Amino acid sequence: QEKEIRTTYNVVNLLDVIIPLKVKTIKSKEIKESGRHPVIDQSQKFISGYSDKAEFLNEVTSPLILFGDHTRVFKYLEYSFIGGGDGIRLFKTNEKVDSKFLYYLLSYYEIESLGYSRHFKLLKKLKIPLPSLEIQKEIIEELEQYQKLIDRAKQVVDNYKPHIDINESWGECKLDDVLENLSINIDPSRLSSEEINYIGLEHIVKNKGVIEGEITSKSKSVKSTKKKFQVGDILYGKLRPNLNKVYYSTIEGICSTDILVLRPKDGFLGEIYSSILLSEKVNNEIMKGISGSQLPRTNFNHLREIQVPKIPIQDQNQILEKLKEEREIVEGNKKLIEIYTQKIEDRITNIWG
Repeated sequence: QEKEIRTTYNVVNLLDVIIPLKVKTIKSKEIKESGRHPVIDQSQKFISGYSDKAEFLNEVTSPLILFGDHTRVFKYLEYSFIGGGDGIRLFKTNEKVDSKFLYYLLSYYEIESLGYSRHFKLLKKLKIPLPSLEIQKEIIEELEQYQKLIDRAKQVVDNYKPHIDINESWGECKLDDVLENLSINIDPSRLSSEEINYIGLEHIVKNKGVIEGEITSKSKSVKSTKKKFQVGDILYGKLRPNLNKVYYSTIEGICSTDILVLRPKDGFLGEIYSSILLSEKVNNEIMKGISGSQLPRTNFNHLREIQVPKIPIQDQNQILEKLKEEREIVEGNKKLIEIYTQKIEDRITNIWG
């Protein structure tokens, strides 16, 4: 359903201010992890990968806007790229509208979802508010100030990884002396509660020690046997351990059997040793014991022999306080992102009227 526009600005058809362009693309399976040219597709991730196929390079000499025909994602492009997959719509603006202004206007416009159908047909019918170019530039300047604050805060959030300076005087012990491997299997369909926290490998962010996405699931919808975990346990992804998927649990629930449930023994704090597991040094040791070429994995029999710092409990508590201070800063930056994202949304809403 078309949005009612109550703006004080002129209203024009979107098609009257954009110029559709052809885009050269490669197949999704051809996208590589490295290469000379960035590959941009319609996914949420800005750059989906790289390619050396220069014949598919789309030259960008002035800013363009990419629209995901299936995903409804908009991207603002200022450099040359290779298109990835299908469902990409590319256009530039004419002299009536600033491309950055239009990008903001469309990015915060809620386009009706048609499922995995094409959505450009909805854009073709769209009418937009169009202030003068002078006012557009004033709005852009305001929004860019907000965006700069968001970007800086995102750098803090995205780059944060807990780190512990190792004191040689602590000595070392085997991981088996610190953590116990638990295998409490459970059939989710037999649980009495209707909803449960379910964590799969896809929920644990690589190299970060955090989870993302929706983890609350209907008990009946979770298939096959899972493992039970509780608050204070460490979840470690044993499949593709190079991804270093570690999570110190602040909740209870069930998890994939591709995840080890490790419980701290007396005198050891899980939050500290989840950070130790995340460290590059320990991950390198874990990688020495992987098996399977197609689906590389590790197991607790290997992990248990790895040497880790034997940190006195008093020092663990001091480290924990520092980690909490760091996480408070990270949470503060998350809040800042939320606040200034809302400011942008409110400003765009005001333009639409």
